Amino acid sequence: MLPRGILRGVLLLTVGVSVLSAGCSSVPIDLRRIAIRSDPPGAEVLANGKKIGVTPITIVPDRDFPPVMDWSNLVYQAKGILTLRKAGCKPYSEPVNDSVLSKDISVRLDCSGPVAAAPAQSEPPAPPVPQAAAPVSARPGPRAAARPAVPAHRLSVAARLRRLEKLRKDGLITDREYRTIRERILSGL
Repeated sequence: MLPRGILRGVLLLTVGVSVLSAGCSSVPIDLRRIAIRSDPPGAEVLANGKKIGVTPITIVPDRDFPPVMDWSNLVYQAKGILTLRKAGCKPYSEPVNDSVLSKDISVRLDCSGPVAAAPAQSEPPAPPVPQAAAPVSARPGPRAAARPAVPAHRLSVAARLRRLEKLRKDGLITDREYRTIRERILSGL
């Protein structure tokens, strides 16, 4: 026969496990939904860099921005970056947390003026398609091979002036631009 203390411990352990497992199965999962809208509509929506859809869209914040433990503040909350992108508009990014994700989000995208370089795509580029070898006469010469560009400030003055003269001869800059840049190069001597 087991001592009374051990029997009591086994009984408490059995009851505790039963209560905890029953309690865990009834804990509701937070499936609240929020709407994300953009003006103009049709913007690509990214959650932490991963595409989740196109506006207007309804999301479950805990699924798209999974909560994590913030040990510095001892808080379990959602954190991340919400990004909206649309061709012809400046990308919009916003850090999000539980308070931002507690209500619908509406964003007016800035589609006026020139748009900066497009942000990196969230999907990897497609692999190149193999092509048949070009005839020898159609192949580019050794000067056409890709070479890394040397920044102008690392070139000698003579090389910078030669490069400037070539730009003028090729019609890529005006005579006025040529004179202005040439003066700037020579004043740096």
